[in-house]
Amino acid sequence: MTIPAETLQMAAQAMYEATMRPFLHIQAGHPVGEPWDQLTEGDHNSYAWKTRKALESETFADYYAWMTLPERQLGPDSGFVAERGWPPSSDEDTERTRGHRAEYYLVQHLLRVDDGVLLAGEAT
Repeated sequence: MTIPAETLQMAAQAMYEATMRPFLHIQAGHPVGEPWDQLTEGDHNSYAWKTRKALESETFADYYAWMTLPERQLGPDSGFVAERGWPPSSDEDTERTRGHRAEYYLVQHLLRVDDGVLLAGEAT
């Protein structure tokens, strides 16, 4: 599926603005997190990659597997995993899985259109 670059970036921005930025604000109890236009190109690319993976994944479990792949490859004895903990399974209800679930379903909502008009670039 080919997604126009502008559409992908718009969905990536929506993912950031609707999931991560509010989460940071709520956790801190005050505004934190940079506006999208102040993030680095690397940050933009990271969210674009996550957006593409969310769209390509058939299920939330598939998307979550991609998001946790580096940790699972490191193994439970790695320092990173020892510090953060082993990733919960996709069917658990945790802060982490809820965050990834929000990302996945937001992208599905924005980019999975039945008639394909948006993705074909024919919307007016």
